Amino acid sequence: MHTTKTGAPAHADRTRRAKHPRPKPAGRRSLRANAAFALLTVLILAVGGTGAVRLSTFLSAPSGQVESFASLPVYNVIGQRTERVEFWPRARYHDRAQALGTLLPYTPRQAFEENNLNLILQNMLSVSDTGLNPILYLSSRQEDGFACYSYQSDNVLCRFYDQIPIQIVHAGKQTGPVYQGVINSSTGRALNTGRYCYSALITPSPAMEAATEEQYQMAYQTILEHLMQLSGGGHQEAPYYCDGPLVWVLDFLMADFPSAVTFNAEEDSAEAMEGQFAYTYTALEMFYSALLDNFQKNGHLLEVPPWEQISWPQPDSSDPQAMERFLQEYYTTIYGIDLQILRQDGCYLILFQQSDSTLGLYFDPLLQAYTGFGIQ
Repeated sequence: MHTTKTGAPAHADRTRRAKHPRPKPAGRRSLRANAAFALLTVLILAVGGTGAVRLSTFLSAPSGQVESFASLPVYNVIGQRTERVEFWPRARYHDRAQALGTLLPYTPRQAFEENNLNLILQNMLSVSDTGLNPILYLSSRQEDGFACYSYQSDNVLCRFYDQIPIQIVHAGKQTGPVYQGVINSSTGRALNTGRYCYSALITPSPAMEAATEEQYQMAYQTILEHLMQLSGGGHQEAPYYCDGPLVWVLDFLMADFPSAVTFNAEEDSAEAMEGQFAYTYTALEMFYSALLDNFQKNGHLLEVPPWEQISWPQPDSSDPQAMERFLQEYYTTIYGIDLQILRQDGCYLILFQQSDSTLGLYFDPLLQAYTGFGIQ
């Protein structure tokens, strides 16, 4: 799967950062060696083949049992819409939490800042090709659905932060917010295994005009370009090292994730949670190292474009589906990572999967920016 690690060209990292200047983070904190990450699991079963391109769109409903949090592939027809993919706390326990859980006395401000939520989403938003520098704010408007719940059963502990009101403005613009919406965030912990999940997504207010088909197509094309740049295919000549906006998105995720996610402060000490989070940190670190570390490729691979590395014809940039097929094959062959791009209601979801580890990134066609995440 991986080739022998050797040094990448000395100028590769400097060139990468010069070509795509890093956005200024909103209060970046130091990355700790024992940083821990929340766990996210997709509760969808796949139906279909196991080739490079699976053509299954049937998604089965999750069961009520929680014996395993392994993430299974969710294959869609390339370029076509897929049903909404929820992650396991919200898919299985959200309705139960509303009916049977404990209502938490959180203010919108507390929910907005819990678990570094606003910091992560702001820094993801800042990685935008539009050049408009979107700024995320907590909105003063009232959201009827705002509430925070805690739910515990025999083997899980979940928290839900629903309908946190937000607005997004463009820095330097005085024309008011360009986006009104909410954040929905979930955390979950499997008490019997110690594994965690953490996901969050910005969604537009119903009062906003829905994204057009042209905006969806633009978003899809942008995602493909970002993934191509991440593979090293954004260069006209060697060295073909990874760069582009997804480099910074992953950088921010590594630096901004909390060292401990809040579940139940009375029962769980921060020290205990940090120790249990070491497993999840390893999962994210695996994706980060595989996708961004140029030393994963030896000097020979850096000297040839990514399609030649897997003996694939150069994909036609005017054919998005051909580009996606190439990218799926490339990430599987070079990194052993299963890549999917799922069109959802109001967004795209990029899934990177390896074994039972999953990283999800959401892309909003209205903002043309990354607006959510999930990690397991």
